[in-house]
Amino acid sequence: MASTTAPPKAGAAGSAEGAAEAPAKRRRRPPLLVLVAVAVVVLGGLGAGGYWWFAMRTPPPPPPPKPGEVLALEPISLNLADGHYLKLGVALQFEYSAEKKVKYDGSKALDYAIDTFTGLTMAELSDPTRRDELKVELKEHVIEAYAEKTPVLDLYLTEFVMQ
Repeated sequence: MASTTAPPKAGAAGSAEGAAEAPAKRRRRPPLLVLVAVAVVVLGGLGAGGYWWFAMRTPPPPPPPKPGEVLALEPISLNLADGHYLKLGVALQFEYSAEKKVKYDGSKALDYAIDTFTGLTMAELSDPTRRDELKVELKEHVIEAYAEKTPVLDLYLTEFVMQ
């Protein structure tokens, strides 16, 4: 006799076999510890990126100041050592100002020029390196003196005649 097997019926026996197979096919969830570790790594990376973006990133350098008016001051005569004289002309390069009527005053610059060059010898002023040192010293004093109101960008010696 040939035994024929019929397909399983969806009865009590069929549901028991299906129930036995169901746990094997179900995906296992990763442990909670793995999920927490992944979240910490991702959030830590976002935090480090945000910290770099806001705190560690160097801001762009400010644009250089625009040169404005040049104020040429009247030449002055200074007493040097040994009865000699120096005729000194100074011009100041101010920073650009959007204001239409800015009053520039050169009295502080002339005062520093008198202090810097008076009493020196012709030999000191004839030496180009010493003369450059004196000009740098004068420029530093003038820039510092005008820093608050009308900033000076540069200082030029327009006349330098010794007699």
